[in-house]
Amino acid sequence: MPLFQWRHIQRVIIEDGFWATSVRRVLPLSQVLFQVRSGRNRRLNILLATGYQYPHLGGLSTHMALLTKGLEAHGHQVRVRSFSDFTPLQRALSRGPAWMLNRLRHGWGIPWTTTMRLRFLTRFLKREAGWLDVLNVEDPIAALAAQRAGLPYVYTVHGYATDEHIAAGRIRPNSWPHRWHLNLERRALRDAFHVVAVDSRIGRYVEELVGHRPVTVIPNFVDSDWPNQAPDSPAARAALAVPEDAFVILCARRLTQKNGVLYALQALELLRDGGVNWPPGCRPLLVVVGSGEQWPLLQAFVRERRLEPYCRLEGGRPHEEMALYLSAADAVVIPSVHTAGVEEATSLSALEAMAFGVPVVASAVGGLKEIIRDGETGLLVPEKRPDILAQAVARLAADRALGQRLAGAARAYVLRYHSHKAAAARFLEIYGDIRGQAAHTVRRHGPADV
Repeated sequence: MPLFQWRHIQRVIIEDGFWATSVRRVLPLSQVLFQVRSGRNRRLNILLATGYQYPHLGGLSTHMALLTKGLEAHGHQVRVRSFSDFTPLQRALSRGPAWMLNRLRHGWGIPWTTTMRLRFLTRFLKREAGWLDVLNVEDPIAALAAQRAGLPYVYTVHGYATDEHIAAGRIRPNSWPHRWHLNLERRALRDAFHVVAVDSRIGRYVEELVGHRPVTVIPNFVDSDWPNQAPDSPAARAALAVPEDAFVILCARRLTQKNGVLYALQALELLRDGGVNWPPGCRPLLVVVGSGEQWPLLQAFVRERRLEPYCRLEGGRPHEEMALYLSAADAVVIPSVHTAGVEEATSLSALEAMAFGVPVVASAVGGLKEIIRDGETGLLVPEKRPDILAQAVARLAADRALGQRLAGAARAYVLRYHSHKAAAARFLEIYGDIRGQAAHTVRRHGPADV
């Protein structure tokens, strides 16, 4: 690589990438104060922002879509700004050099793509400053963009941003990209006016990382009206060409290590081979819906173990199509595992299955333990134990009355505690609570601040 190009990369990553120690001016009060008087007394203009693509396949995107719907149901106006708003050139500049940097040294593309996304998203936020009353960011990139734009923000934390890069193999522990991204994550949290966590463990993580107060836990939520608009089970099974004798086990997950989809396949192998007693008159059919870096691994497993008659790898599907799969399912499995400090939050996949009245078998990890009571609203099993997972699924296949009882209790629980409209009302309370804040100074922190 020519020397001048490398020096330019260093300047962008180090100087523009938050390693400069300048203090930004104090903004005029009219630009800084949230113009929130009361979420109940006036219509608010609310901007949701993310440095990633929207919409996309995954929980963050679904959360944003449902929050938008809930806020609009309360009479407020919502806009979303994301990586999807970037021009083709901006997308290419964010991704292309990052790929080349990763080829030179593992993980070095993360600071590049993060910095470029931050730079371009900042421009969008500045353009929206005159319109918005409330800014709610969804990730560290959007939070730092808000700081650069001079806008106060509420930060919804969906997971463990830096640890998730490690768990996915994008950066290595204790490397420079690791330290760089952890510094970014801390600063994104530290300057938030209010932090919302989607489960209590993530809330504790935020408090331990930056000592931030307050942190409000608002668990993930679902569209309570969605199941009523879905096709019935016979129509859904016919649309998906499901055999009449199939007991459909749905695993709708992003195909990454922490979601443990491989363990669902291993459980299926045990069911096929008679390692677990299976009731006569039906056969297991595992339907995996999702995409991700483990797709080649899962394809190879199915092929090598000759599981094709018992397994369908559907790939990624738009979220609106999931109603068809949920209506066709007899059970849903969430085989999540603890990986590199990362655990499942309050799983949207689990909540959606519960809302549709489908019995759930899930690993007893993270936020899953907060939304499922074993034997009451679902079945919990130890992580990384395909044998016990297979036994739990076989139990549901053999005892349909048990499945109906669990599913009925789960649906009642979700409709009461995880409705998108109720969650939106809680967000509006937070937006209202931050009125009257004094002028806020947005700083760009250097290494000494960490």
